[in-house]
Amino acid sequence: MISRAEQDTQPPVAQSSFLISAVVARLAELAELVRLLSAEQYQQVPPGFDSGSIGQHVRHSLDHFSNLLDGLKQGLIDYDQRARGTAVESDRQTALELIEQLTENLCRRAGSDLNQPLRLRAIIAADGSQIETCTTLQRELLFILSHTVHHDAMMAVAARMWGVAVPEHFGFAPATLAYLQHAG
Repeated sequence: MISRAEQDTQPPVAQSSFLISAVVARLAELAELVRLLSAEQYQQVPPGFDSGSIGQHVRHSLDHFSNLLDGLKQGLIDYDQRARGTAVESDRQTALELIEQLTENLCRRAGSDLNQPLRLRAIIAADGSQIETCTTLQRELLFILSHTVHHDAMMAVAARMWGVAVPEHFGFAPATLAYLQHAG
């Protein structure tokens, strides 16, 4: 791991590898959690937890990765175009296979310039109103990293409700972990 000061002086290609590594590490942690769960724990909503099953959170998070990678082909990303109720929600093996595919696809982008311009489409109101804005692959990878941490935290709560021994720092934001490490 390189320090923040060293990171700031790295050329864009080195920064892209660093960011891709962080995103891939998040996917590896998610796969680890999925492997810890039984089929029932993955599919069912824990009693008293109204935020959906762990499988639904996994599908939601992975849809964002898929939408980003699919959007690169046409230069337009739309995270709102998700396929709810897919096998990823109910089948751990399907989820693990998708995590592997997404990881491979992301790793192929390591070392590339992530500042390529892209368009982002988003629904901003319940009536379906949309906007489009400019973004970059780097910015969207940062978003997905943050978004996934948010859902990882909710999955950690659900898994603990099932009695699963969740890895100690699963669902913690990188900034929180850095703070805890330095506050030590």
